[in-house]
This record gives sequence, structure tokens and C-alpha cells, in this order.
Amino acid sequence: MAEQYLWQELDANPTDTVLDAYHSNPRTDLLSLLKREPRRVLDIGCAGGATGKLLMQRYRAVELWGIEANPAMARIAAQHYHRVIPEPFDKVDLWAYGLDSESVDTVLLADVLEHMANPWKALVALRSWLTSDAQILVSLPNLRNAWILGQLAAGRFQYESSGILDITHLRFFTRIEAIRMLSETGYNIEDVRYGPDQRFLSTPKPSIYPSEVSAGGMTIHVQSEEEYVELTSLQVFIRAGKHQRALTEDSWLFVRLSG
Repeated sequence: MAEQYLWQELDANPTDTVLDAYHSNPRTDLLSLLKREPRRVLDIGCAGGATGKLLMQRYRAVELWGIEANPAMARIAAQHYHRVIPEPFDKVDLWAYGLDSESVDTVLLADVLEHMANPWKALVALRSWLTSDAQILVSLPNLRNAWILGQLAAGRFQYESSGILDITHLRFFTRIEAIRMLSETGYNIEDVRYGPDQRFLSTPKPSIYPSEVSAGGMTIHVQSEEEYVELTSLQVFIRAGKHQRALTEDSWLFVRLSG
């Protein structure tokens, strides 16, 4: 039998997707950034709906809208959401589905922006649907991860079936670049946190700084505890709010990637 390569899975039928732990576990890590009780939630890339199910348990009055491009996942999520739209976000006409502008006060973007060809444009389009006090919760893979940097130092950038180098990722971000993307598309940064990388859990955390962190044969000099936490994290979590000023011409620099 011929060897199967990871890239060959890119053309797999999305209806064959298995509801694994990644799709069936609620994103409690991201929900910890909520600053108030949500009223109407738009969960972009809602997968199997586990996060929406948890939100419904916590907040009985919440109204849940989901967007999920994978039709198999969308059908499962529909059991827990008031409405699930089985399309990619950049193809959805929310007006056609009955969602009013400036009516969404909470948005979940749980590891979904990195899958988009133009996440900047998607974030600009999203603004029209947000209330003035909206809370936007974003999770992104952290490219400034010591393990990844060690692999790069060794000459490798090997795609994987999941994680930071998931083969379906189109865009890559560090904390700084994630903040820049949100700022340039009309959002205020309110909180930044990290999701730990299990590969570093057994590594003793430095008690004084400057210090060092090693991975893949490379040693990185670390200047602060915050920098150490970032380098040993798998994800960056951000809560942002809608900036009240109108976007200027300069704000559209990265939005014009696809014309």
C-alpha cells in the first residue's frame, strides 16, 4: 500500500469529519475572558457546538447564533444553537438569515481567523453587526512558541494535522501581530492571556529574569516572566471591543489583500 501523506487529507470530504475532542470540548479557556453576561452570541466556526451548549447552561437567556462551514459539524451544533449557518463566514449574508446590524454583543472567534485567506477583511465586515459594547473573544495559535522557533532553527517547518502548524492554517500570528490585526481593523484590545503548551509543563519555570528557555537544541534568552509565558504558550487569547471611530483609509491596508 502506498504511503499516505498529510497533504493528501486536504481534499477529504468535510462530511467525513469525526467529532473528536477538539470539536466536542467547550472552550472554557476562551470564555474565561468574558467581562459580562452575553445577550446575543455569534460563534464563528462553532464546530460541534460544545461551547454554545455550555453558554446556554450558564446563561439561560442567551441567544446563540453559529457559523460553521463544515456541514457535518453544523448539523451537530444545531442541536444547541438557535440558528447555525452552514457556510464560511466570508460567504455569509447575515441579513438574509435575519440577523440585524448592531445586534450582536458577543463574538467568539476560537481558532478560526488563521484558516481565512483574509481575516482582516472578515474583522472589518464583522463590525457592522456589533453593538457598541460588544466583546470579541479571539483565540489564535502562537507562532512565537519556543518549540516552533527551535524547529525553525533546525531548518524545519513541518505541517501537522493539528496545532500551531496545522496544515489547514493559511495565516500565522504572534501576539504582537494578532494585536496589530485587531487594532488596524477597528478594535480596542482589552485583555491578553495565553494557553500553555503541554510540552513545557515539566520544564521548571524560572524564578528570576533574565533567564533562558530551551527547545529543539536552541536556547532563547528571556527578559521577563511575560516573555517566558508567551514563548511556552500554544495559543494567544484576546478580548477586544469595538472601536467607536470610523475606519480611515490607512486602516484598509491589510483588508485589500483579496481586492
